[in-house]
Amino acid sequence: MFRNSFLLFLLSFCFLASCQNDDEMDDESANSTGGIYYLSSCVRDTIFKDSDRWNSGEESVFKRVEQMPRWFDCKDLGSSHDADLCTVDAIQGFLDDNVTTPEEAITAGVSGIVAVQFIVDKEGCLHDINIVQDIGYGCGAAVQGAISLMPKWDPGRQRGREVFVRYTLPYSF
Repeated sequence: MFRNSFLLFLLSFCFLASCQNDDEMDDESANSTGGIYYLSSCVRDTIFKDSDRWNSGEESVFKRVEQMPRWFDCKDLGSSHDADLCTVDAIQGFLDDNVTTPEEAITAGVSGIVAVQFIVDKEGCLHDINIVQDIGYGCGAAVQGAISLMPKWDPGRQRGREVFVRYTLPYSF
């Protein structure tokens, strides 16, 4: 029940992002290792925001597009709905495996939601990883660090072409 509620919350949270545009620029190709693309090969500006990269006015960073970015294993599923559900499950599984609750949060008995926002570029690399809602005690940094380890995604698409997409992701402690 909790997992289904979380999935519904995550889908709703992502869907509620409006079609606002932000400015951005610049992208670079990623290298692969053993057929799997890892973020470390295409990481830029992940922990520390470099807003000048996204303020050139040459291209837009979308918050909602016709096809949202997808987890790399979910891109070839039949329907968009199936791919979106697969992405939610894959992200949750990845974060469950890679987020370690900080000792100080355990000691303080902290629980709540951390929201992290990042940009998925045209190659599927993640950039500009920022905590937008934190519960403290190192929880935001734990989620931020796990996201920086994510493999390359399938990029978002608008009108048939790859675009930059700002993605917001909640994580429950």
